[in-house]
Amino acid sequence: MECKINDFELVKEILFKPVDKSKITQIEDEIKIIDELIKKHMEKAIDSSVSHEAYIVEYESLVKRCNDAKSRYYALIEESEIIKTKYIAITSFIDTLNKTKELPLQFVESLFNKVIHKMIVTHDGFVLFTLRNRKEIKLAI
Repeated sequence: MECKINDFELVKEILFKPVDKSKITQIEDEIKIIDELIKKHMEKAIDSSVSHEAYIVEYESLVKRCNDAKSRYYALIEESEIIKTKYIAITSFIDTLNKTKELPLQFVESLFNKVIHKMIVTHDGFVLFTLRNRKEIKLAI
């Protein structure tokens, strides 16, 4: 089975699809709305018809909602940054493969580091390579 650069491009686009910006915008809007609710709720503190206990319970509920929304927001931002980093790395790898006209006869450290996760030399004369995709290749020395 022959693998082509276009296959890598397709995999890159599927695996490293950017986080949907509308999700981030939706959470930003939710945070703004909750902030406004908190401000309005704080104005209720002046109203003597609202019990202190009820005020505190509602206030804490709003703060929790806001904190939960912020946690989701920061998680999405972090996920987005991780995806961007991986996207850049795979793009660099594909570019390196595109520039390679033939198998290099010399050791190319950057290409090796992009493909190999780890290698183990065994006592029985083999080298076990673990690739970045977790596949293993065992070769005799």
